[in-house]
Amino acid sequence: MRSAKLGAILLSVWSGLNGLAGAAVTALTVASRPPPALAMALSGAEIARLDPRVRDVVAAQAALCNPLIVALCAIVLAIVWTSLVRGARWAWCLGHHNLVANVVSTVLLLAALALTGRYALDKKARAG
Repeated sequence: MRSAKLGAILLSVWSGLNGLAGAAVTALTVASRPPPALAMALSGAEIARLDPRVRDVVAAQAALCNPLIVALCAIVLAIVWTSLVRGARWAWCLGHHNLVANVVSTVLLLAALALTGRYALDKKARAG
């Protein structure tokens, strides 16, 4: 039971941080501020030179995706604390017939995020 609580706490931290990031970007979008994704990849001057339609597309994606991220994080927290820590088998997806596909998908996602994040940081360091 102790490991289940520790795992639930770690999942809660992960979900909470992701939910906070999604809520922050949602708040920026509602306040008509540009999404942080633009600033991660482009300088202020480059953002200003973008076609307004391009900025609108990025803002629309932020307006749609980040509230969904917040909702997903809330669902994760609800499932973790109402079912997973109580041992509900349905809440535990490992051992499912798609486990290998899920692991491969997760590894690819993490690798892609790491590589694009490194590229964005390197580009920003070269520009600054």
